Amino acid sequence: MKKSTRYGKILGLMKERGLTQSEVAERAGFNICTLNAKLNGKYDFSIEEVGRICDVLGIPRTEIGNYFFAN
Repeated sequence: MKKSTRYGKILGLMKERGLTQSEVAERAGFNICTLNAKLNGKYDFSIEEVGRICDVLGIPRTEIGNYFFAN
């Protein structure tokens, strides 16, 4: 697993939307430390967590693979 680039598209989308990790964490119901650890590849997102992130960032369900499962 690539630690720093696995979720690069999500981090890029957050930046594009003008959202910090703290704001995304709050809106998606995460602890900021947990979200940061997951975005850094230390832990995997659950399916439910993926859905919450998609809701906050406006990621269509048809695009989940491009953000969460792409290399």
